[in-house]
Amino acid sequence: MNPWDQLIGPVRVAAPEARGRVHRERRHRTPWGVTPGQAEILELVTELGSNRAAAQRLGRSVRTIEEQLYRARQRMGARSTLEAVLMWDRQRRQAQDTARRES
Repeated sequence: MNPWDQLIGPVRVAAPEARGRVHRERRHRTPWGVTPGQAEILELVTELGSNRAAAQRLGRSVRTIEEQLYRARQRMGARSTLEAVLMWDRQRRQAQDTARRES
């Protein structure tokens, strides 16, 4: 066994368990099952109105924002970014209205 395998072997064995645990801990309740990162981008695009503004705010490339929005759209079943943003905004407003009524 080479030194690399000796070093990385235990990590490979532990990784599947750790990965699942971390994944479960990261999972937040977001509408449509979008990831927290995708939810953050949807919030920013909804608030700021453009991918470029969201990219600048997060310090990421516009292409990264587009990729995250594409994946969020797939999860949401939206046909376009505009539809996804409108769905997100509608859900956000409904949640705010519900919170107001409960308080």
